[in-house]
Amino acid sequence: MKNIGIITFHAAHNYGSMLQNYALQQAIMKLSDKYYVETINMRSIRQIEQYNYFKAPWKYQDKKRILLSILYAPFFKALKMKYRLFEEFLANNISLSMQVDELSENTALSKKYDAIIAGSDQIWNITAYDFSWNYFLDFIHGDIRKISYAASMGTAPASQMQLYMQKKEFLRELLNSFYAISVREQKTASAISSLTDGKIRPEVVPDPTLLLSSKEWESLVPSESIVRGEYIFLYNPYYLSEVYTQAMELKKATGLPVVVSNINTRSIIPSIRFNLKLCSGPIEFLNLVKNAKYVIGKSFHLAVFSTLFSKNFIAVNGMNDSRLNNYLSKLDICNIASNGKITSELIDASMSIDYTEVKRRIAFEKEKGVRFLQESLKGL
Repeated sequence: MKNIGIITFHAAHNYGSMLQNYALQQAIMKLSDKYYVETINMRSIRQIEQYNYFKAPWKYQDKKRILLSILYAPFFKALKMKYRLFEEFLANNISLSMQVDELSENTALSKKYDAIIAGSDQIWNITAYDFSWNYFLDFIHGDIRKISYAASMGTAPASQMQLYMQKKEFLRELLNSFYAISVREQKTASAISSLTDGKIRPEVVPDPTLLLSSKEWESLVPSESIVRGEYIFLYNPYYLSEVYTQAMELKKATGLPVVVSNINTRSIIPSIRFNLKLCSGPIEFLNLVKNAKYVIGKSFHLAVFSTLFSKNFIAVNGMNDSRLNNYLSKLDICNIASNGKITSELIDASMSIDYTEVKRRIAFEKEKGVRFLQESLKGL
């Protein structure tokens, strides 16, 4: 039995982060019954507190946290349930190592594995809130095989290049120690090539969520919808006013209610016009996408699951987002990206997606990812 570790933002209470971790785990396990796969459970107190807004306001000393706890007070019950659902998904669906705050070469976990895979997600974005050099596998020495799968420096690594260049020699040393490197987008590939003076040219591979079939994802979802009747599912991980405006336009055009599964400080007021399903963890998110009549939003993972589940999907201003643009272009469905407003032509386009062709193109992307994993783990 070969022990394979995954290190990523596994405990982020973000649908895409947790589901991509699950997908990579499952994809590796399918390659061989001789692979034991677990995620390195690196969670700092800072990371855990990032998602905890459930203390009474007077228990905080930080003014920002006090304000957040007051803003979220009307939603505490639902948000506490949501927090629990994320933690349950993590405990029940992802095989975890012992919990550690950080890793060093003297940590027992650093010697446990035959290979460690860093990725996916923005684990190599040094400006990320929960960035750690551990995601570059700086704690690994010796014969452990170091691999990255769809690691990302973020959506705009070029604008941060000065920060990377300040660490160029250190980064080059870390990257040169990898057995195989793949990244999530071309911008990250170009940045790594520049940092290593062209000596490393990473392969661009699909997000791990595309490595599982729609049937495999559906196996996680209860057969019964958590919303009665037909509805529009709106998901927007960050506040963008045009998403809510266009969701209202779609609501008026179709006569269907809009369901929302998340809020943040700026989206509280626009969201209360909709049907709130805040107690939604990763499985509930999949349920909401799978059973919706229409799906609308500006999120890469929303686009992935909408296409996997063959939904009527509208990508709000999708061509202005590099990652969404790239995904829609690869599937040849750029016509479902809105451009400022919802039109009858756009609604018709969302209902006329050729999912036979879309699934063929997804299968092509999946093959690239599976092949990279097979080759990088060969001979362990």
